[in-house]
Amino acid sequence: MSNLNRLYELIVKPVWRNVLRQPGRSLLVVSAAFFGSLGILFMLATINAFFYSMVHLTIDAGIGHVQLRPAGYARSRQNGLFLSSAGMPALQARFSALDPGVHYAPRLEREGLLQSGSASQGVQLIGIDPERENRVSIFHEWVQQGSLLDERQLQANAPLYRFGIPLVIGRENARKLEVDPGDSLVVSITDERGNFKSKRAIVAGIFASPSLDMDKSIALVRQQDLSQLYNRTDTLLSYLVFRTVSLDDAARLKSSLQKAVKGNNNVEVLSFKELEPGIVQIFDMANQFRFIAHFIMLIGFVLILFDSVSMSVFDRIREIGVIRAIGGKRAHLFGMVLLEALLLSAGGALLGIVAGSALCAWFYFSGLDLGSMASGLATMGMGSVIYPYLTLGDILETLGVTALVSGLAAIYPGVKAVRIQPVRAIYNR
Repeated sequence: MSNLNRLYELIVKPVWRNVLRQPGRSLLVVSAAFFGSLGILFMLATINAFFYSMVHLTIDAGIGHVQLRPAGYARSRQNGLFLSSAGMPALQARFSALDPGVHYAPRLEREGLLQSGSASQGVQLIGIDPERENRVSIFHEWVQQGSLLDERQLQANAPLYRFGIPLVIGRENARKLEVDPGDSLVVSITDERGNFKSKRAIVAGIFASPSLDMDKSIALVRQQDLSQLYNRTDTLLSYLVFRTVSLDDAARLKSSLQKAVKGNNNVEVLSFKELEPGIVQIFDMANQFRFIAHFIMLIGFVLILFDSVSMSVFDRIREIGVIRAIGGKRAHLFGMVLLEALLLSAGGALLGIVAGSALCAWFYFSGLDLGSMASGLATMGMGSVIYPYLTLGDILETLGVTALVSGLAAIYPGVKAVRIQPVRAIYNR
């Protein structure tokens, strides 16, 4: 008899017979593994959706993956720093060597005040190049009325903007200031000499982001208009924002930019993690939630499996005694107990993974509506619909946790089985 056949006869066959001998108990363990795996996968998919939304909203709404800032910004965090226009053409020429999937756009930022006949609102004025901006942010997708300073629409309505600069504001500010596209506002900033300077603006568009704070705090104008208002030039820049294909490519993009600007001590390259330290905390929170999810499964499932395997050993005391009396090795007995736990839990876990993956795929395409939590999600900068998704790592983690739980649950019953005295077991003493 080959070693495989011997192993089958000594361990696998008795285990399989015992699983079928107690179908109710076996079904309980399989069901626990099934619902545990399904629940864990859906929880992980929901965690992925929550944190993906939080991180990508920040990136989509402005900071991009990497930024080129004036030297000293990381230390001072002052928006009053500007990029020197003298070396910018030569610097931008180097960016053509970057990967085709990399896009960048210039920005100019100033604190400002919007005023209408009924109210006023402090905002962060962001001067943009509309054509380039559409490649690094998704403000254009959030525009509900008008456009994001689209040049063709501005030209079509040129008489409207003859005495005012085009402006895009958030929905909350539009409500507060009681304006619609085509209405006038007064935009005020402090210019380079410290004087309070105002200019008429025409609402060219209204956007609605998933974040109420963003709707209230940001207003968009053309970069040249804001530059003119600040110091009567067209070329003033605060920074350049870069966007690549994915978060995973951000580190490589930063390295490429650092090489491109090597020797220029007037600029510094910062990744999204350096620009928004809170993003690092979000990743840490996601890992903590994942640990909690697995821990819940570990505690709940291990108790059910432990009870089932222990009862299985107790019911087979005489059988185990006979096996020991005829020369059965302790390693074989321990292997039987461990294999039984793994077989039952793995079967339920695999079914749970298939069902959980299908459920997550359904909600990924259709969306999971959390309308009852809309106000709370809005304060977190998220929409009321999330799109749960799974990664290969989530599935492998779930399988790994299932195997770990099975092993832990089988240790004590397995030790009890190998310590059974043959004579006492046979005579049930």
